[in-house]
Amino acid sequence: MVSEQDVTTPPKGRRDPQARKSAIISAAADLLMENGPAGLTHRAIAKRAGVSLGSTTQYFSSLDELRETALNHIAQEIDAELDEIAPLFVDVDSASTRAASIMVEFLNDPRQVQREIALINAGTTNPSMRDLAGLWFDRLVELLAEHIGQERATAIAVYLDGLTIHAAL
Repeated sequence: MVSEQDVTTPPKGRRDPQARKSAIISAAADLLMENGPAGLTHRAIAKRAGVSLGSTTQYFSSLDELRETALNHIAQEIDAELDEIAPLFVDVDSASTRAASIMVEFLNDPRQVQREIALINAGTTNPSMRDLAGLWFDRLVELLAEHIGQERATAIAVYLDGLTIHAAL
């Protein structure tokens, strides 16, 4: 007789490669945010992800590929958050108050600040990562420019980049 547990539990030894790969990417992203690129090693990533050391090289041909994938993961998280706040700028009369509130929350969240700093750092040290590093800035300007014009939107984004760096320090 087959028990309910046997039906819902995968056989012992069965693996979920996509979940393992996702865990590795998330661990790499976290380490980049916490320690910068110098803290990113296969050993540290495997330990953080709870996977074997060989798993990091099974899914990624090099540490550079894994770093780039982790930075893309960070950028996708940021992009998704910008999508969430975009509707808040529709009502221009109250948008500045809401935008200030959102930025205060952002600047007080160490994970979000570290995430943005990791992208900025990658863009300053690796020319191929500059577009990715500028994603937050460009998207914010795009969101704001529709309501307050390109020049003002750019000025605000530059100011907020400076605040982000200050918050990280």
